Amino acid sequence: MPHLPRRAWEWVIRGAGVFATFLIALGTGSLAETWQQVVIVAIVAVTASVPQRPPWLRYGVVLAEAAVVSIVVVTAAADARPAAAYLLAPPIVAALMAGALGAITTGLVIALVLIIGTVVTQGSQVPEPIADVVIWLALAVALGLGTALARHLRERIAPTQDSYAAARTLLTALRDVARRLPEGLEEPVLARTTIETVATILPHDQAVVYLRTSSGAVVEAARTDTAIPWTPRWDRGLWAQVAEAGTAMQRTGTLEASEWSTDWSGSMACAVIPLRLQGKPIGVIALQRGGPLWNVDDL
Repeated sequence: MPHLPRRAWEWVIRGAGVFATFLIALGTGSLAETWQQVVIVAIVAVTASVPQRPPWLRYGVVLAEAAVVSIVVVTAAADARPAAAYLLAPPIVAALMAGALGAITTGLVIALVLIIGTVVTQGSQVPEPIADVVIWLALAVALGLGTALARHLRERIAPTQDSYAAARTLLTALRDVARRLPEGLEEPVLARTTIETVATILPHDQAVVYLRTSSGAVVEAARTDTAIPWTPRWDRGLWAQVAEAGTAMQRTGTLEASEWSTDWSGSMACAVIPLRLQGKPIGVIALQRGGPLWNVDDL
């Protein structure tokens, strides 16, 4: 796969969905009747591609994108639904953002909207008791899905407020001390101290501190004896999510695992935490351990 940034892939996927919708409408000769669907899909795609803050809002936007397009599809005539082609885009984008769980969640949202919409639009053709059961079951599933997704985000994305005060205070204090010493303190010393401090809050098996140089490059400054020399990939995976959101994130599995994969057993956990000095990003610390996710409030 070409090394495009993840955000670029989202634009490509959504653009392909809009183009497929247009081609189907044109190829079936129904463009005159379905041009509204093409326009709505294009507007939804552009709106969903605009960067959002805070990070959790991006997940909500993808689900809303899937729901809106599903409504467009289910309310259209059965023989004139070119917008259905775009329904492939939201699950793929969600998979890039949150792996298999994101794709499954978005797919379920699409299925629920289509089921409820079909029951409602069919009206008298569906017996009322069956329609009521289907709608209530779908609403119950939607409520459970929303609760599960909220918990998923709450466990994996750290709050965006000043969550790294302790690390920043530590680095600032060490820098102040360094200025008073004849030879100062080298960055590897500060990085090792950061790992030791983080270990008291977030127990881990492996850790690496990466710092940004004056040229903008990211270099390894320190690591634990058992650490794997990971290579930060700012265009994909957890690295890209943290770089874009500017806040700490964690996931099950390993840092080397594909962002499409999900460790359902929870036997491994990894996290990437941004490091800042006086509000300025100076690097990240990457953690990995055998065990469950960390308490998100400690990230």
